[in-house]
Amino acid sequence: MHVKTILYCARALCAQYDAVRINQIYEQAKWSIITEHVQCTDEEMVLFAGLQVCRLIIVCFVYRMARNKT
Repeated sequence: MHVKTILYCARALCAQYDAVRINQIYEQAKWSIITEHVQCTDEEMVLFAGLQVCRLIIVCFVYRMARNKT
């Protein structure tokens, strides 16, 4: 599965500054797989699911770190 996106600027994606755009690309890819608009193998689906789990773990970790600072 190849995720295609249109970038309107020359610079690459940066997690620190482009979090919203990265999340939009992720959501677009997720729903394309769920609705079967994108043809992909079972192996690619499992890989994407693994990325989703990693994303949730990171979000929980960041939330806990922010909560502990207060």
